[in-house]
Amino acid sequence: MGSAVRLICLGLLAVASLSVLATSSSAATKQRRFVAWENGRPTLPVDYRRELDCNTSSHVNPRSDAWRCFGRSTVYDPCFENLAEEEFGELFCVRRPWSKSGVFVFSALDYGDKFKRRRRPWGIVLTSGNRCNFLAGATAVSHGRRLNYDCGSGSYLYGTPDRSKPTWRIFAGKTEGRNWHREKIRTVWH
Repeated sequence: MGSAVRLICLGLLAVASLSVLATSSSAATKQRRFVAWENGRPTLPVDYRRELDCNTSSHVNPRSDAWRCFGRSTVYDPCFENLAEEEFGELFCVRRPWSKSGVFVFSALDYGDKFKRRRRPWGIVLTSGNRCNFLAGATAVSHGRRLNYDCGSGSYLYGTPDRSKPTWRIFAGKTEGRNWHREKIRTVWH
């Protein structure tokens, strides 16, 4: 009798474990907003300070506080405006939403040159754990979809996320759209 009860308990435990795994892989996509400033200070360590020319909206992040800044030979995008500072243009630039540090920037800001962008994620974390960053500028088009995100190791995401279900999905593949498949999205960053 004791071994039969143990077998039943083990079976129930196995079923419960599988349902937890299934739930975690099909959990609704989370939307997160990157926070660059808190109480007028950058939220991440500062690598260095620069005076740059920030004269247009970010090309990678559609938020109204995101700018594109230019140095001698470097483009910094996105750079987030310090909304607590009204007198001087202070910005904090990071390459990815999961960056560990950034660049503190001073710039005169030209609000007349801001433009409205389509709302799309700046960064995507897939359920596999891969992190993918939006690509600015010209990229490839495959199967009618723009190569929008670089996930590293020759993996890319094409088009924009399908938001029709709680767990968003997006087309993934290698360079030039080979090995196409749909990936589930765990988190999107704005």
